[in-house]
Amino acid sequence: MPDHTSDSSEPEEAQMARTVAVTGGSGKLGRAVVAALIEEGWTVVNFDRVPSPDSRARFIRTDLTDYGQVVEALSGIDEVHRGVNAVVHLAAIPGATFAPNVATFDNNLVSTFHVFQAAKLFKIHNLVWASSETLLGYPFNNPPAYVPLDENVPPTPEVVYALAKDLEEEMARQYCRWNPDQKMIGLRCSNVMDPSEYADFPSFEKGRPPARGTCGPTSTPVTAPKRSSVRWNTTSLGSTTSSSLTPTPSCAGPRRN
Repeated sequence: MPDHTSDSSEPEEAQMARTVAVTGGSGKLGRAVVAALIEEGWTVVNFDRVPSPDSRARFIRTDLTDYGQVVEALSGIDEVHRGVNAVVHLAAIPGATFAPNVATFDNNLVSTFHVFQAAKLFKIHNLVWASSETLLGYPFNNPPAYVPLDENVPPTPEVVYALAKDLEEEMARQYCRWNPDQKMIGLRCSNVMDPSEYADFPSFEKGRPPARGTCGPTSTPVTAPKRSSVRWNTTSLGSTTSSSLTPTPSCAGPRRN
């Protein structure tokens, strides 16, 4: 079985010619990630249920709740690729109100387990996935342990969507404990906003009390720096999580009269 781990001793040209699988590459965040990776010279394969308007990445229609499809997606599909060197896992029902709780939990947790397990099977040691700030207590009906929020705030999921994200992070810790060479980086994204939505920002605050859930960052821009240095190497980091934006010291809740 081939080892798909990237070797940092190889020339940069060889590194940049590698192949990365992006799940959910047709979504709002996925499209920005795919664009950034392509600009950095990566060959990107987009595994999603619907195609993306950006056709630069090869699209493969894939149901991640089917483990057999995930195994084939990461191992190689005919002439599409012979295996991938890294995975960016973004596919998910993107919040607590897009589907019934049972459907959200089942889809998101099972899909993530399949991606993690297939990456383990094929020794793909570089994996980034979308966690969520919601596991820190959103919608903050109960005050957090302290503000500003950071990665040391204990997970306190208050909705089923956040519960699944909390369990995904625990899965990552265990996968990295099993294999010290495994790297899994969870990005606790906030409310992802496309640049086309920026003009609406003033209306979010005008004439309204602070919204629930505005403890820390309120949005994650999906644009990437021109030189975002999208690279992986074989240094073992284990499982780590990171908030996508620096939290602010304010924590707004429902206004009381």
